[in-house]
Amino acid sequence: MRSASEWNFWPKPGAIRVLQRRQKEHEHILLRPLIDANPDLVFVKDTHGKYLMCNHAFEKYVGLPENEIIGHDDLHIFSAPVGNAYRMNDALVMGQKQPRRMEWVSYPDGDLVLMDMLNAPLYDAEHNLVGVFGIGRDVTEHRRLEHRLVTATEERQRAIGQELHDSLGQRLIGMAFLAKIIEQSLAGDRPDLARQATQIVDQASEAAAEVHTLARGLVPVELESNGLMAALSALASRVASTYDIVCEFHATEEVLVFDQAQALNLYRIAQEATNNAIRHGNASVIDISLAHADKMITLTVSDNGQGLNEKPSQATPGSGMGIHIMTYRASLVGGTLTITPGEGGGVCVKAVIPVQPPAFFI
Repeated sequence: MRSASEWNFWPKPGAIRVLQRRQKEHEHILLRPLIDANPDLVFVKDTHGKYLMCNHAFEKYVGLPENEIIGHDDLHIFSAPVGNAYRMNDALVMGQKQPRRMEWVSYPDGDLVLMDMLNAPLYDAEHNLVGVFGIGRDVTEHRRLEHRLVTATEERQRAIGQELHDSLGQRLIGMAFLAKIIEQSLAGDRPDLARQATQIVDQASEAAAEVHTLARGLVPVELESNGLMAALSALASRVASTYDIVCEFHATEEVLVFDQAQALNLYRIAQEATNNAIRHGNASVIDISLAHADKMITLTVSDNGQGLNEKPSQATPGSGMGIHIMTYRASLVGGTLTITPGEGGGVCVKAVIPVQPPAFFI
């Protein structure tokens, strides 16, 4: 049995609390330099939206020192639209108890900045919800470079399409015309050669038609002259005639997309989705639709093909080159892309974008 003197070596409850407090202070001293050295924004808020801490990157982003941020909420720090959006997002994070990722175009100090933000619920040692913490990254330059790359690709496609139409296509049409003259001159004396000339006429005409179809795919003329709806309708008609399948476009009402970047990226998503449905899904029926509701534009491409090999999920960059490109195009104009099994089989590709996203790259 222990003696009374031996029991005195055990720390008392008050001493234990002091040790625990000192340990937390020591951890804070060690972690704070790491947090401040992080180039990403870091912040913590309580359940009422009041800031409890932030790092130097967040101070720079907001344009205020930490002592003017701590104890205040987003409406005190940001403009009303941004502050209310942050508060709404925090409410969803705490209500659903799930992390949420979002992208914001903000204007600290008058600069146009695109922020990639991740907010998550914060718990104490007893797993009680005590607030929200967030990590954000300035992806402005990264997105600008990506946009320039996509723009350069589109310009290159346009140049190739124009060259196909104006040069190769016209030469093939000229060859077909000359072969037709030869066919007519040989029809009486050399019917055997005339038949061969007829074959040349037919093959040259078919090749010219294929070049014309390729050129129209690379340069969607309807998109510039009549808008996205006309371009999608023309795309459906070309796919149906080229592959001898059922491909239709429909919209319950007129959907106007005034932003050229939005229209072009939605068109390319539809183009890629239909190609995937034919090449990988062996689809015989493809439906392209466009809708507008709740300040969002929704493009849907569904098919009756072989369907998905994996569980339905939100498209990720690593899911394949075609999916990666479609996902990026949707995010480039502030939207999202999802790929799920179709109701009657096949695949349903859906891109949802805001009607008036921030004019970030203008």
